[in-house]
Amino acid sequence: MTNNEIRPSAENTEAEETLGGVAFDSIDDQAQTTSASMGQSQPGPRASVETLLQRVVAAYLDSIRSRVDVSLQEVRDSVLSRANAEIGLENLARKGTAAPPIPKRQTLDEYTVVKILLARYPIIKIDLTNGHGGENNGVLAIYETDGALEGVYNSSEARLKALISELKPSASNAGVESTLKRMHTHAPVRRRTLEPHLIPVENGVFDHARQELRPFSEDWVFLSKIQSEYDASAQSPRITQPDGTEWEIEAWFQSLSDDEGVPELLWQIVSAAIRPFVRWDMSAFLIGPKGNGGKGTFLKLLASLLGPTAFTSIPLTSFGDTFGLADLITKNVNLVDENEVGAFATRLALWKACVTGDPIKIEEKYVKAVRMRWFGFEVQCYNEMTPRVKDKSAAMARRMLLVPMVKNFKGIENKDIKDKYLTDPAVLRYVLKRALQMTHESFDVPLVSQQALDRWFAANNKVVGWWQEHKDDFVWDLLPWAFLYDAYKAWYANVEPSGTVEGLSQFTESLKDHLHSSSEWGVTNTSVRPGTRMSTPELLIDQYNLTAWMNPAYTGADPAKRSIPALKANYKGLLRQTQVLAAGGKDDDK
Repeated sequence: MTNNEIRPSAENTEAEETLGGVAFDSIDDQAQTTSASMGQSQPGPRASVETLLQRVVAAYLDSIRSRVDVSLQEVRDSVLSRANAEIGLENLARKGTAAPPIPKRQTLDEYTVVKILLARYPIIKIDLTNGHGGENNGVLAIYETDGALEGVYNSSEARLKALISELKPSASNAGVESTLKRMHTHAPVRRRTLEPHLIPVENGVFDHARQELRPFSEDWVFLSKIQSEYDASAQSPRITQPDGTEWEIEAWFQSLSDDEGVPELLWQIVSAAIRPFVRWDMSAFLIGPKGNGGKGTFLKLLASLLGPTAFTSIPLTSFGDTFGLADLITKNVNLVDENEVGAFATRLALWKACVTGDPIKIEEKYVKAVRMRWFGFEVQCYNEMTPRVKDKSAAMARRMLLVPMVKNFKGIENKDIKDKYLTDPAVLRYVLKRALQMTHESFDVPLVSQQALDRWFAANNKVVGWWQEHKDDFVWDLLPWAFLYDAYKAWYANVEPSGTVEGLSQFTESLKDHLHSSSEWGVTNTSVRPGTRMSTPELLIDQYNLTAWMNPAYTGADPAKRSIPALKANYKGLLRQTQVLAAGGKDDDK
């Protein structure tokens, strides 16, 4: 308030004779000025109380726009004083008219509370879908200028409820909730900052493209940040251990695996975790046949580097429950140290959508559902080599980066690594600097990881596993779908006698998906005549006792003679690629 202002108050006997800092000489002057200010040279409709309040609030907030020192209590009292002064003047003008007098205001209404808070604080509604239709049910957040969340938008409802209660102490719990809902209507809508090169850290925003630290700004909408400081001069510390030997982080990474490419892949995973807005389109699975392989210790490093407010821990099996995914709203990284051995993940549509940044719906009990797109990265740990999932598709496999960690540190583990060295700020500063200097935007997948994925795919997808086992046994150059399916069912009855075999349609789709880029086998576009492609004995017929494919004219025991069926005119199925090439790239003999 300026020195020339006279603020109306309960103690000011001239409260009702002032308006906006202007003192009046008489009641007549007040009424005359009020009428003139309203442009009422002739009788007409009187201004409503809401119009009066809006005018008072707008003028007052504009007058203190640059005054960050004005508390919410001062704002509340000043607005009420000015509002009541305006009401007093309006009531004077209403004397002798049919318009009833307006009661004085004792508390602020919801709309005024919302307008004040939005004017005094950087509060926004964040469209979590980034323009894909979710602005109507985004989340409210306030930009923090200090404290642990400096530089990010805090979406905690408790934070906003506290401001509402401070401005209007008389508000009930229901009133606070109602005001919060109204704030959703009036808050400006902003989208999250998802530029891959902007990375919020503890002491600023690291610009990956410029390789420099920039100051925080409310122009960037981040919901979390890395809680380690960036230090351009950080060096890898050498820590002297009780036995006199030295521990150093680069050497420790090398010690985690003897397989070529794995230590550097682990560094790439660290970099991916702090650059989650790069479209990685993959999730890292640290796998090993047992514990004590370094997986949990590596996760401890990531957790220490990111800080507890920057990551969540949602196991793969929990992605089938939309009520368990609320943390994804504010967290860009998912770290899971423990997945139950043998756990079977059945519903993974949401997980796949998260990995590739597709829209999902997240719900919390008793809270309105939120539609969003999750742009983040995750690391899941398994004490087994082939995590069990219901989804056996190639689309699932494309999203999995399997990292075998098969060394066994049992009996030689150093607990100080996990408990002390990987939480040392000097170590974390170096790890952060090292990871931020990396420029890869995809993973260098070592041979051992590709082999692990092939084993996983064969173990989880029975159709693919069966094909891998038998693909070199087929003699025919044309393999009808019906023949392949009969052979698969006979094999499945032996290996999974109590299991439920896939239907023909799912079987064929699995093989088509698996062989879509095969250089040896292709899918026939139309029906194909067998010709000489099925003229030799196919011994799998005898091996699996496929009676429908046996020679109907032969009753002896010779496997070769039993394995020459009576053929139909044409078939659909798989055709050996050498046959396709010989026919000029077309399915001949149609």
